[in-house]
Amino acid sequence: MGQTDETTGFQKNGTDKEINLKLLLGIIRARVWILLLFILLGTILGGVYRLIPEEPTYTASSRIVIKASAEELSTLVVMIREPAVLEKVVNKLKLNRSAAELKQQISVENVENSLISIVKVTDINPKVAEQIANATVDTYLQEIAVVLDFTNVTVLTKADAQTTVSSPTSRGLSSIILGFLVGAIAALGVIFFLDSLDDSLRTERDVEQWLDLPVLGSVRRIKGKESVIQSKSLLKQTARGETIGP
Repeated sequence: MGQTDETTGFQKNGTDKEINLKLLLGIIRARVWILLLFILLGTILGGVYRLIPEEPTYTASSRIVIKASAEELSTLVVMIREPAVLEKVVNKLKLNRSAAELKQQISVENVENSLISIVKVTDINPKVAEQIANATVDTYLQEIAVVLDFTNVTVLTKADAQTTVSSPTSRGLSSIILGFLVGAIAALGVIFFLDSLDDSLRTERDVEQWLDLPVLGSVRRIKGKESVIQSKSLLKQTARGETIGP
């Protein structure tokens, strides 16, 4: 015995999931052209986006020597990307970005087994990358002198205009795959939305579920040509005075 659904009064059994799956597939099949259209458009847009050349970025580097113990060094290096330093860099250079955004452009690397740290800045403008790298180091020296009372830092090399061109990241097939998936998801959303607006009863199950009435019989759909032939046959039988029906 299956369990009874309190909201519909129908019994649930092991075939409910199979029936629901068939209903969903039927809904999609009825408007499969929408699915194919959206997938095609999404894939095309993804391919077009892939062909758009990415803007190259440039990396400027400045090297500093921090004469400190290993314990102190970790704290001193972290200070380079702190808001207290970066906010002053933003104000000094009048950059049109926040300190948090600037932080994403800056990285700090420690040369292994040495006291040398490399401050790297990436930007689409090589001159701006150079200015940010040098301004960050200068501001950092001022801040650690005030906040940590530490002055044992030396600038080994400043960043210059001879920045390194960073190769743009290839989008590969990811944009095409993403376009395909977005198109498919959007299409399914549209299909199910349109189905929710359709209140017509198309199957016997629809009648039983929504009207709570038993189905006594069904009428087979008659195609146009077949209907015309049957109508002519009935007219001939009537003209001859024959009895129509069983």
